[in-house]
Amino acid sequence: ATLGTGSTFRGTILAKTSITVTTGSTVFGRVLARNGAVTLDTDTIHRSTCAAGTGHPKKPTKKPPTKPAKKPPTTAHPPKGPFGLTG
Repeated sequence: ATLGTGSTFRGTILAKTSITVTTGSTVFGRVLARNGAVTLDTDTIHRSTCAAGTGHPKKPTKKPPTKPAKKPPTTAHPPKGPFGLTG
């Protein structure tokens, strides 16, 4: 793969053999050759960054399950007998 003089490229170049980036080219991304050389001549390479900026995706955080609100204890009144007496 070859980028011509003064070229601007955005993305990733993947080549099986070799890559030549000629004089004055600008690459926003990566230039990767599997079995050969990557030749640069007074070029500018800007590396890519993730959206998060950390290089690794964030794992979702698990929130503990929410507990239902506690109800106040109910006070049971004993049944009243005749004349309003309990017993």
